Amino acid sequence: MEIEMILALVGAIIGGGGIVGFIVGLLTIRYERRKAKGEAHSAEYEGMKVEQDTYQELIIDLKTAWKEQKEYIAELHEDRRNLRKERNDLREQIVKLRNETDEQRNKFQKELEEQRSKIDDLTRTVRALKPLICSLVGCKDRECDIIGLIADDSFDQNSNKD
Repeated sequence: MEIEMILALVGAIIGGGGIVGFIVGLLTIRYERRKAKGEAHSAEYEGMKVEQDTYQELIIDLKTAWKEQKEYIAELHEDRRNLRKERNDLREQIVKLRNETDEQRNKFQKELEEQRSKIDDLTRTVRALKPLICSLVGCKDRECDIIGLIADDSFDQNSNKD
């Protein structure tokens, strides 16, 4: 571009412009240089403006992403709180069930001990009464005693007929 301006200046001098042509040529060169610098500044400004717009979009995108991340983290915290509450509730239920199971086990053990005690008492009674029971099937004085078994009168009646 400067070569064109220099050629235009030389042409103006040769073409007969003389000093006026020379001055006009210098002014033209100066004007062209300022114009070129202005265009360069304008292009640089446009480039910086595009770069600034890109940065502004990036900042907006980052703020949006940051906000979404904060919301997601808040949801995770809430989920964690809920899971902890559920876990604690389940633990309490397990402890309650264990206590109930222990109580039931103790109750059943007490009942079992009571039943064993009754069986032992009845066994002692049977042993004590065993010598008093007549073992002769045909005995006329024999009475049908119920000791832990259901009496079968048919057996006694059959034996009495003989």
